[in-house]
Amino acid sequence: MAGQASGSSQERERWGPWTWEALPHRSPSRWPARLRIQITRSSCSSTASSTASTPTASSAMAATRSSRGCRPVHSRLFNSSSCPFSRCSFNGIFQPPVAGDFIAFSAFFYTVDFLRTVMGLPVATLQQLESAVVTVCNQTWTELQARAPGAGAHLPNYCAGAMFVQQLLSRGYHFDERAFSRLTFQKKAGDTAVGWALGYMLNLTNLIPADPPGLLKGINFGSWVVVLLLFAAILLAAVALLLRQARPAKSPSAV
Repeated sequence: MAGQASGSSQERERWGPWTWEALPHRSPSRWPARLRIQITRSSCSSTASSTASTPTASSAMAATRSSRGCRPVHSRLFNSSSCPFSRCSFNGIFQPPVAGDFIAFSAFFYTVDFLRTVMGLPVATLQQLESAVVTVCNQTWTELQARAPGAGAHLPNYCAGAMFVQQLLSRGYHFDERAFSRLTFQKKAGDTAVGWALGYMLNLTNLIPADPPGLLKGINFGSWVVVLLLFAAILLAAVALLLRQARPAKSPSAV
């Protein structure tokens, strides 16, 4: 793994299970060179760390530009060594032949749009996309800042994001040049903005306040008591009214 870190040699051996602030689980080769990242171990890495380490310990990492170091990290995500069906995408998941027109939106669009408009790189073919990814990943931090001054906090992530998109399409979904020519990266479908529907739904569920179990009833216990008493009073009044109507009318007394 490309990268240099401050600390002991034992600490350098534990980069894999570390959680990296703002850019979690990223290889230093996927960041532009000369970018320094402050990282912190999380409690998830306790099994891979020595007993002397603490979850709050932190170190600084110096990133190195390396498209060659970045590509194998992403390639391992798309395992196509076994397929129980006639054809698969990756990890043994069935996928029909890649045919027809496709629309790539959300993160696909923003990543390719950065390559196309900000970096000024052609991405009309799958080969051009791969070349654009290599170009971005081989940039230094200073070069990226000069070419994309308005990218903000997302700038360090474009190498990893672009490499993921390229590897997913080529190795994961098996797009070739012909299928890629029918793939459109766009932000809207017609006049409607499109996004990841499932992700949007999951994000909205986070806005629903969690109710304690006691409030899951229709009404609380006190209201149930009042309703039962009111029902009993109405029932008694109805019975009394029926008895009164059923009683025979008294005949007038003789004078």
